[in-house]
Amino acid sequence: MDDYVVNFAYRHDPNNGTGPTWPEYTAEDPLVYTFGSNLWQSPTITRDTFRANGMDYLTELLIAHPF
Repeated sequence: MDDYVVNFAYRHDPNNGTGPTWPEYTAEDPLVYTFGSNLWQSPTITRDTFRANGMDYLTELLIAHPF
């Protein structure tokens, strides 16, 4: 994990070619690196769609009531 943090801080890319590829997060393809609940579970790549309804609500609220 430390390698990912150092690579991200230094190169703005956490991947170093030796571990699983950490995907780039984009609006078109919102992928996140999901860690297991314990050390024995391998991380997985998950689509970040579980917050879509809440984010849509906040966006509409901000449009209707700008600062």
